[in-house]
Order: sequence, then structure tokens, then C-alpha cells
Amino acid sequence: MKVILLKDVKNLGKKNTIVKVNDGYFQNFLSKQKLAVLATEEAIKHLNKDLIQIEKQNAIDLKLAEKLKEKIESIKLEYTLKSNQGNVFGSISQKQIISSLIEKEINVEKYFFPKDFEPLKIGNFHITLNLHQQVKADLHIIVRENNEEE
Repeated sequence: MKVILLKDVKNLGKKNTIVKVNDGYFQNFLSKQKLAVLATEEAIKHLNKDLIQIEKQNAIDLKLAEKLKEKIESIKLEYTLKSNQGNVFGSISQKQIISSLIEKEINVEKYFFPKDFEPLKIGNFHITLNLHQQVKADLHIIVRENNEEE
């Protein structure tokens, strides 16, 4: 029996794909969990329309991501951390970076950052942001030490 997956199903397939399964598996699991529908002619026509719409949206998202990449790579963020006798106080967080980018009218999301992002101390940093499946941007950040005594 051929079915169209409505969601990703582990060890079976991705959303919007047509797969062949046993009748019992479809009736007892996939259908009850609303993970799949029968691949009738009408359902396949509907799927094709959905896939065309998804493709159009992906093309739009790709263009927007490329424009965002240009903006991100054209700037350099600079921060200063207080220090005293070689001890640095604080760090630059993901939230601070996002706020700085928003001030420059560049909207980024938390999930664009690498999962292993660590707060930044002193130095030059290049952070790769994942803007889209096919688009990555290199954000340049400089963190300096401010050792002025008050």
C-alpha cells in the first residue's frame, strides 16, 4: 500500500514523500497517529501543489538569506570588557550579539548560532551563522580589554 507521509517518520521517510508500507502498519499506526494518508490520485495532486508552494517559499527564503549574509559579512562588531590586572570581567553573550545586530537593523535568530556557542572573552572571533540550509554567514567580532583604572 502506498501512503503519503504527513510528518517525518523515523526509519521510513520524510514529510511529503510517498512510501510503500504494509496495510496493518498504515491502519494501526500511521493513520491513527495522523502520520500518513493513502496515496490516492487526489491526495497526490494535492501533494504536488503543496510541493510547488514549498519550492517557491524555499526560493524566497534563499534570496532573503543571501541578502542577510551580505549585511552580516559587511559589518564588524566591537565590544570592550573591563579588566583589572589581567583579570577580565564578564563576557559577550549571544543575546548581546543579537541586540547589537538588531541595532544595525539586521534581524537574526538564536538558532542561527552554532549549538556549541560559548560566550566570548578577549580576541578576534569569526562565528559562522547558519541562515539557511545553503547559506552560511561569517560574523566578525572583536572583543577588546579595557584596563582603565577608575
